[in-house]
Amino acid sequence: MADVTPRRGSPTQFAIFRFLAGLYFVVTFGGGGELPPHPVVRVAGVGLGLALMLGWKRRVFASLMLAPWIVTAAMMDGPAWSSMALGIVMTFLLVVIPEGEAFALKTPRRESWGVAPAWMTLAELFFFGGGWYAAYTIYKTGSVVPVYETGFLCQLGILAFLVIDARWIHPTFTAKPPVVFFDGVCGLCNHFIDWLFIEDANGVFRVSALQSEYAQKTLGDKAAQGELPPGSVVLTDEKGTHDKSTAVILILSKLGGILRWTVIFLLLPKFIRDSAYLWVAKNRYKWFGKKETCRLPTKEERSKFLQ
Repeated sequence: MADVTPRRGSPTQFAIFRFLAGLYFVVTFGGGGELPPHPVVRVAGVGLGLALMLGWKRRVFASLMLAPWIVTAAMMDGPAWSSMALGIVMTFLLVVIPEGEAFALKTPRRESWGVAPAWMTLAELFFFGGGWYAAYTIYKTGSVVPVYETGFLCQLGILAFLVIDARWIHPTFTAKPPVVFFDGVCGLCNHFIDWLFIEDANGVFRVSALQSEYAQKTLGDKAAQGELPPGSVVLTDEKGTHDKSTAVILILSKLGGILRWTVIFLLLPKFIRDSAYLWVAKNRYKWFGKKETCRLPTKEERSKFLQ
């Protein structure tokens, strides 16, 4: 097994954190009742929350989101203060962490994206501190209601998508790197490889086009004659060769962090998983386009390509 020194912060996990935080803000400020205390604050919170879900101008809109949270916190007391404080911290993290994560509207992805150690440490302090606070409150009151009704447990769950990364739940390494084979002229497959390179900060994977000589030697005549399922993503690892939905799930799980848990989808019946996979594969050219020639690796990617 190789040593692992994962990057702090997964672009995809942060995108999930951002989306869920924005959704939480929309539900909290749009839900009426005691929170928030003023219609103007409510409207502002909902609008800014929607922008954060999309990742559009995230740092700008998160900065503006601080105002509704601070105003609401100043007008609240009792058990809700802890939820207000954690909401402010989550918003602050959305302000200070650089843009460039995955799935952000009109924001180019940055291959070197990561979370500064100081901000990740801050997130971890509130995550663990909030966990101890929730446990103490439940023990003291004998009920989960105080931390449940205020949304505090929900916030901790959202924060987990930021702090739980491959330093905790390691990617799986072997002496021989797993290889991902993809359709070199498929737009969707190429987007998937772009995403994989950004997410695979530790260089776990090697990749090869199904049309390459290496694929023909490794996978046999099936690759050369196009006998693999349409739009195939094929994975070879220490356990053998995997295709269709099984290959995709195993690739995700090998990245570590919260993505490690995607392995649970293998519990779904294979015919259901593969039916969804083949439906997307059948429409891949129509939805994502087709290249005239196979993708050529950039200078930075050459060490990861097997040709």
